[in-house]
Amino acid sequence: MCRCLTVFHGVLLRCPVQTFPVISNILAGCAVFLGISLSGMPAAVGDPVQNLVTYEAFGAVGNGVADDLPAIHKAHAHANQHGLPVRSKPGVTYHLGRKALTAVIATDTDWGTSRFIIDDSQGVEKHSKPLFEVCSMLKAVPLKIERL
Repeated sequence: MCRCLTVFHGVLLRCPVQTFPVISNILAGCAVFLGISLSGMPAAVGDPVQNLVTYEAFGAVGNGVADDLPAIHKAHAHANQHGLPVRSKPGVTYHLGRKALTAVIATDTDWGTSRFIIDDSQGVEKHSKPLFEVCSMLKAVPLKIERL
């Protein structure tokens, strides 16, 4: 079961009752920790020494102009398939443009000091398509709230 936080064009957020551990605000570019074990995993695309995936390894430019969403989508798909963390390049600005793609984030992701421009001013393929879904593949843990 995947429990998700979803980011849409226009920065609409949706979070179901079942949540997952997220550190700080995802849009502020802080780390997302989902508790996925990384031991024994294959070397990552992007930085084999640190065993992680980078957006640039999948074609992201990070200049704030080129549409980086296809590269970000591919990077997270690869990371999710291999259980690898993702790290963005510090200080760059990724442009999330017009493609109807959703980058599913299910492994540790560190956005550090990078920024994201969500441009839905013209020609977006589908406004209702999420840009990001942050999911935990961990088993749900029932919570009992005695009182609010």
